[in-house]
Amino acid sequence: LNAQISGDCPLFDGMQTLARAEGIRSLACVPLVREQRREGILTAYFPSPDGPPEQQIQLLNIVATEIASALESVRLRQQQMATLYAVEGLTRSGQDLDVLLQQVLETSLTGWSVRRGAILLWDEGNAAWNHWVQAGLEYDGDSALFDLALRLAEQVRQSNQPLMIPDLSKQPAMLPQTANGLKSAAADVLISSGKVLGALVMMTEQRGRFGETQAPFFSAIAHQAALAISNAQLHAQVQHMAILDERYRLSREMHDGLAQTLGSLGWQLDHLGMLLESGDLRAAEEVLAG
Repeated sequence: LNAQISGDCPLFDGMQTLARAEGIRSLACVPLVREQRREGILTAYFPSPDGPPEQQIQLLNIVATEIASALESVRLRQQQMATLYAVEGLTRSGQDLDVLLQQVLETSLTGWSVRRGAILLWDEGNAAWNHWVQAGLEYDGDSALFDLALRLAEQVRQSNQPLMIPDLSKQPAMLPQTANGLKSAAADVLISSGKVLGALVMMTEQRGRFGETQAPFFSAIAHQAALAISNAQLHAQVQHMAILDERYRLSREMHDGLAQTLGSLGWQLDHLGMLLESGDLRAAEEVLAG
């Protein structure tokens, strides 16, 4: 948008006198757009009534693109920090493991403004991925995206390093044919106390969402997720031990009570035998009656 001070542009409304005093005769407005979403407007003022030359308009477009990108980075960083604190809070929740996994996944996806991902748990004893929660990875009966999540999880488990893929189209061998516009992906291993617990995987249709600059925050969230999972597993173990202790206590009480009963019956039978041997039938009848 180009406008002159003598025109009807609302940005000049009531400001004509001040603009003339400052030597301003025209303006140019360039939208701040990021991923087809308008973030704002960059306005530049010029002394010429004809507005800026084409070269300056091109420069304004470059500046507007950089500003929009910076705004998006700041917004994403704020979301990531909020996600980090939210996941850290879940570490102390002591919830059921499945419920916790779903909450951690949903919180992590929201923090990155993506809708596809999974948390997969690794079974060291069986050397297999034996448990997981996922979002948006299976549709129309096709599990290609989940298979991709498994491959990404295995890759970070073996490398023990975060994997950030800003452009999946550059890795066609990895990208499923039914990816439905998938553009970017990330994964990191979940480790607690030196033990591999699983992996966190995210995917999105937005190219460049996951880059190397995002790796530290992604790893930080993966670390908090690992702590939350470890805490939930420990909580489940404590509950299991408490149940076993209670069963042992009840069993011991039943055993002790039964032993006392059997001991009393044994004494009474011995006493009854002695009475019968001595011919004291009356006393024997009293014992039986008692």
